[in-house]
Amino acid sequence: ALTSGIENTAIGYQSADGLTTGGYNTFVGYKVASTGTITGQENTAMGNTALGALTSGSQNTALGVRAGLVMATGSANVFIGKDAGDSASACSNVIAIGHNAMHTVTDSTAVDGTIAIGESALDGLTSGANNIGIGIKAGGLITSGTDNTLIGRQSGWQGTYGLTTGDHNTALGSNTFGASANAELTGNYNTAIGSNSMLEARSTAQSNTAVGYQSLQNLTDGDGNTAIGNQAMGNGAVSGDNNTTLGNGSGYNITSGHSNVIIGKDTNPSANTGQNQTVIGFNITGNQDYGTVIGNKGMFQFASKEYTAHYADGE
Repeated sequence: ALTSGIENTAIGYQSADGLTTGGYNTFVGYKVASTGTITGQENTAMGNTALGALTSGSQNTALGVRAGLVMATGSANVFIGKDAGDSASACSNVIAIGHNAMHTVTDSTAVDGTIAIGESALDGLTSGANNIGIGIKAGGLITSGTDNTLIGRQSGWQGTYGLTTGDHNTALGSNTFGASANAELTGNYNTAIGSNSMLEARSTAQSNTAVGYQSLQNLTDGDGNTAIGNQAMGNGAVSGDNNTTLGNGSGYNITSGHSNVIIGKDTNPSANTGQNQTVIGFNITGNQDYGTVIGNKGMFQFASKEYTAHYADGE
């Protein structure tokens, strides 16, 4: 029962039933903040059983049925939407907006600083901290990954598979970091910008950068690749490492090839398994592994292993 608490407002059946010394709180709805002994300050809750278990937590805002349902000791959280953050009990500085946003948090002391905006955004999160998921189901499969930023519809989520435990990944665009059948993405330090970029990334793929629509779309478990441009390295099932491509469609068919530098629209190595090739120009193809081709007409070709150079047009 209320003892020394001041300037509180409670409206609804059993609303703020356990309020004792807390002050400056506003509770509206059926059994809002009703089960705990409330000493917290400056909380606002509206909706059936919102902040239902609040005790010492302060400066929390919950709006929606069961929003922040079991929040007890955490502070400075915002839960908006039905079941938003309804499993979190002790986290602080969390923002969860949308139906089921951050729905299944269990180890809630380890998710401080998380932002989830969108229906079911980060709704599989259990213990990962400092994640940001913005968009419908964005980051919906992350469990214990940390410091990931996923922005876009279904970013990091493609139903059963997606980004799960990886750290320090960044994805911007719908269907980025989708993963593939029977293989979740657990790698670290990946960056995907553009719709469907790194869509099929899986397993421990790490330190890849894809910028552009469908760039590195079919990456499997390659590491250290950089693809910039629409559909750059966008066709082959990329398992090779350390390729760099720049230009729309550059390196489009690379699969297990590695250590190539490909610059120019629709420019490719001599084979999808090619390695250590440098190819620069518009819509041209490399000559061989360890070879260099520069110019739209192959004006300069160099095969480093054979130490031979070829010049076009009789030069």
